[in-house]
Amino acid sequence: MLHKGYRISATCLYLMYRRLTKINYAILLLATILGSTLAFLPAPVSATTIVCGSTITASTTLKADIGPCSGNAITIGANNIVLNCAGRTISGAAIGSGIVLSGITKARVENCEVTGFGFGIYLSGSSYNTITRNTVSGNAGNGMEFDSSSNNNYVAENTANSNGGNGINLDGGGVYGNIISRNVAYSNEYNGFGIGSSSGNSFIGNTATGNGGYGFFAYESSSNNYMGNIATSNNNAGFVLIGSSYNTLIGNKASNNGWSGFELFSSSDGTPSNANALSMNIATRNAQSGFFLDWSTGSNKLTGNMAISNAQYGYLDQSVGSGTAGTANFYKGDICWGNGVAGSSPSGLGSPQH
Repeated sequence: MLHKGYRISATCLYLMYRRLTKINYAILLLATILGSTLAFLPAPVSATTIVCGSTITASTTLKADIGPCSGNAITIGANNIVLNCAGRTISGAAIGSGIVLSGITKARVENCEVTGFGFGIYLSGSSYNTITRNTVSGNAGNGMEFDSSSNNNYVAENTANSNGGNGINLDGGGVYGNIISRNVAYSNEYNGFGIGSSSGNSFIGNTATGNGGYGFFAYESSSNNYMGNIATSNNNAGFVLIGSSYNTLIGNKASNNGWSGFELFSSSDGTPSNANALSMNIATRNAQSGFFLDWSTGSNKLTGNMAISNAQYGYLDQSVGSGTAGTANFYKGDICWGNGVAGSSPSGLGSPQH
């Protein structure tokens, strides 16, 4: 507060005006930047009630269970929206799909309990979507299906169990760039994780246990990455590559599976599994061998793997060629001990040979 009689010069008034103008301009600029940024964020999630067969075009949070539905339950009908089921259950009658994305980009599906459909969550021609923290179970087919050029999706922290097909499946050709991370697939009738005719996908830190087929199954699929996954107590092998080349398997573990820990085969049309790189994987206590490579394989590189306490061989390689110990493949620094028949066949693929 000014004392009585105090006078402000014109210069002081001008400086005060300039300062206030700069502050207002800064506030206006910040508001403009924030407004522009927020314009590109997904629409805010709002609570609403939907029913079987609904197509949603705005971000939605479920506030009640849905079903049982006699066809598709929910279709995502717009890009850049969120479906948050908030733990609610979407149930079906063994046909249709629980949640469908067709030609959709940058949507998010989260916190959904989906049960009793042909497919739990189905993507066709949909890319850059995020599928997280959902449970898909009791389905007639695959728990999650990524089909027809569904690329670059992020699939994390989901559970797929007790489905009639695979837990999570990538198929249909041209499916690439997807990241499948930290999911759990158990007690599915076929495989925990399946991939067919698709390349350039990554499976990271997933767990497949107690499935009726393989833990991780790849058919004629190349240049995929498997890192830090666990396959245990599956009816067949932990990991299998059939007619699949140039895949990378690093730091995976296969234990207590009904066949071998890791298997490489040719496909039904004779396509071999060649030039795959397997390093620092562990195969232990499997009912057959730790690592099995059939006669058609070649140029595969096994480095620093461990085969321990398997019922048959640590490494069983049926191929013939100019590779290690007369096989067509190459081994370096692999370990085998405590296996039921021998460390490897032929001898010399790993050490020590017991």
